[in-house]
Parts: sequence; structure tokens; C-alpha cells
Amino acid sequence: MLGFEMVADFDEAIADIESTVGLVSNSNFVEPMSTSSLALDLLCFGRISGGLFVTCFGKEQSAKSTTADDMLAFHVAQYAKIKRDDPELTNFIPFMAKFDYEGSFDAAHDGLFMNMVHKYMPSATYEEVFGVKDATGNYEVSPVFRYYKLSKMESFFDMLHSLSKKLPDLRVLNGSTYAVYDKKQDDKKKFADKGLYKKTGLLWCKIPDEIKVPFQVLVSPDSYPAMLPACADDDEANKQMALLAREFAKQIPRVKGAFRDKRIITWGINQYRERPGFTMGSNLYEPCGGALRFASDLRIGASAISLSTAGIKAKAGESLEKEDSVLHPGLQDSYSYIQFVTAKNKIGGLDRLQVRLRLWRASGKKMGLGLDPAYDTYMALKMLGMLNPKSTKNNIRFVDCYGLEEAPKSMSWSQFKTLTLVPMVKRADIHRVLTEVGLPGMKPFDLRARLRKGIIHGDLVPRFKASLMGDTDFQVDEDEEIEIEASDDDVKYE
Repeated sequence: MLGFEMVADFDEAIADIESTVGLVSNSNFVEPMSTSSLALDLLCFGRISGGLFVTCFGKEQSAKSTTADDMLAFHVAQYAKIKRDDPELTNFIPFMAKFDYEGSFDAAHDGLFMNMVHKYMPSATYEEVFGVKDATGNYEVSPVFRYYKLSKMESFFDMLHSLSKKLPDLRVLNGSTYAVYDKKQDDKKKFADKGLYKKTGLLWCKIPDEIKVPFQVLVSPDSYPAMLPACADDDEANKQMALLAREFAKQIPRVKGAFRDKRIITWGINQYRERPGFTMGSNLYEPCGGALRFASDLRIGASAISLSTAGIKAKAGESLEKEDSVLHPGLQDSYSYIQFVTAKNKIGGLDRLQVRLRLWRASGKKMGLGLDPAYDTYMALKMLGMLNPKSTKNNIRFVDCYGLEEAPKSMSWSQFKTLTLVPMVKRADIHRVLTEVGLPGMKPFDLRARLRKGIIHGDLVPRFKASLMGDTDFQVDEDEEIEIEASDDDVKYE
């Protein structure tokens, strides 16, 4: 034992320093969020949250933009529901936007983005999503989502920089979330915690516990190579690569430092380019310089794969898989396949994890529904070891999966699709499937919602980690129900 204290009253000394600097230790925990894909959430160990700079890269036609748009649509649908159910919570709706530099985003009333939103909220209206403006351009109905068609790089970074100056910091302390403002914000003083104000000199305003705030800003710039700086001109036409790299290196530090405190998440798109005349090795490269790669907390590679690579029997020249639709009897759905790999993961997962997913190209007469929920659920269950190893896509049996493993009959792919397409299917459809497989007494539930909650807030990520390590002695928590409302080697999941 030392006969003296290294620093007298050490905790009190630290408290004084924190008060002077305006810090509170262990107060920067974040609320996780979903990518919309259960399999991608698992690939990232459930650690996606506000405060991240994410880049999805790959060749053309590899679903990079579609994946980002699907995530936007998922969160837009969640907040549109919140706004409809309780208009008083409108002030807690985050800023969500698409910055379209390629002109490829479909924002029409019956366009591809609304098709994706309807996958998660079938009753959503265009006006609820995009808002309504009056003759002077002011919003009569505030939007949940904003779309910008741009060309200049500076517009995007100026917007993020200005937003970061307007938004409060977010802090989580003892399980409660606080919006933290400068003491000059007089209108916030009556809501501030007096003890935390005395300690930090800042206004800590508690957000109601029932409101989750995983992010304040969720934006997708698409794509980085199309973001031309204002200083680009004909005189520098032969220096465009260096110019882009230099401008990104200048712009990213303007905003990146605020991401964590403000809970900003950027899911940006970078597109491979070809090196002309390159003959040794791959001639593909990621443009825009090293600043993008260095700044990215998570980098996900995307690539389109053929039906044969996905293990699907197809005739020569066929690029789409066809299946009978469960939503439109008598019609067919069509799909194509993509593969994702974590190329850089600083948020707690592993590099070089791969998963194959499916794009929902058409359902009946609807086009472009984003990621296919059925195949995504199937892959997530495989990753979690919740499917019997002897299962096939047309003969599905479960293992430790919320009671579905008790079914005396196996489940067909059509039945499984029905189970995973909530809220597009009705409660009666789920009950019919459960009855057909021998579980007539089971209460219909939303399988994807239950899995998502287990990944984001529960014990399914530890289960996935255990499956990576070969540990099969793991049980899921079934305490709470979610009902339906009225390494050096790649680890592959395929």
C-alpha cells in the first residue's frame, strides 16, 4: 500500500477539470439504428448509428444507390408514422435527404423511392413524405424527406456545415438522452437540468424516454465522383482527378469533426473508374483520393452477381429470377443478386465479411422495390444459425427461432415470403401460414421487427459472433413479443 495519494482527492480534481472544460465522462453513448437490411446490420455487428461517415463503393449497376435509398426509405417510413400518430413529435424528426449529383433519383409520386417507402409503410402518401409547398415556396406541410438535385460539391458540404452549427449536441447519460445547448440559448434554459448546467456550464435538456434519437441528420450524397468543385474549369480538365482529391481533402475536415456530437450520418456512394491503358492487375480504382477512404468509418463494397453465381438455375442470357408473387396472385416477382463485403470497419465489426442479398426488381406491376425483405431475412437467419442446417429454400425448418422451430411441418418459400413481408401482408395472412405449418395457436407476429430489435438492442449480435466462432450453444431471448400492427479470409454467407 502507498502511504499517500498520488493525486489528492482525484475524483474531485477530475470533476473540477470536467466542469472547466465542459465535459461529462461516459456520456457519449449512441442509440443504434438499422440499415433496413437485417443481414447488413449483422455484418456491422448492429453498430450503425449517427456519427458515422459511411462509403458504399463498387462498379456501375451494383445496387450502391439502391441500398442507400432503401435505408432512407425505411427511416422515412418510421418517422412518417411517428408524425402521423403524434404531430407534437414533429420537432424530433431528423433531417433526412438525398443529394443527387447524378440525376438518377426517382422522386415521382409513383416513382421508385415511394415504392420503397410503401414497402415499409403501405399507406404513406407523397405529401407526408415530401411535404407540400405554397405558391411562395414555403412548406404548408413539412416534409419528412428532402431531395436536392445538385452539381457543385460545395453545396453539400456547406449544408452539412450549416446544419452542424444549428443542431444541439446529443448525449446519453444514465440511459437518458439529452440535447445539449450553449448557455446563450435563453429559450432552452427553463428545460435544462440544473445540476448538469452547474457542472458543465451547458444546457442539458432531457428528451422524453419514449423518443429514440439515433441520428439528427441522415443524408446520402450520390455520387462522390459527380460532385464537381466550383473551381473546376476547362483549364484544369487534365487535372480533374487531382482536383477532386484535393477538394475532398479540404471539405471533409470542415464537417467530419461534428459528426459524433451532432449524430450526423452520411451514407455516400463512390463508383469505380477504369485506368485507361492499364494492363497489370485490376484496372479499376476508387476516385476522389485517399481522404474519402481515410475519413470513412465504414466502407462497404457492392457488386452485382449472376444468377449462376448465386446458385440459381437459369437459361442462357437470363439475368432475373422469377417467382410467383404472394402480393399479386397470378403475377410474378423478379429479382437479381448482389454481394456486399465490409472493406473497412471501424465501428466494432470485422473486415472482409461478405453476404449475398437480393434486389426486388418488380412485384406484379410495381418496379424497383429495393432490397428483398424475404431473402434478407433468410440470409440473416442463416447467419444467426436459426435455420436447420438441412433446410433448403423450399423446405425451411427453424432452430431456436421464437417458437417457429416447434412447427411439425416445414415451411415452403412462398409461406416464408408471406411471413417476412409485413406490413405489406395482413395479419390474417400470417395466421394462415402459421396454421398451415401446424402452429394454429401461435399469435401472428412480425418476424423481421423481432429480429431487428434483437440485433439492434438485444442478444442476436452476440449470437452472430458466437456463430462466427463456431459456438452453437446460444439461446435467443423470447421475453418480449413484437406483434403485427392492423480475419484474413472472407467469411461468406450465401
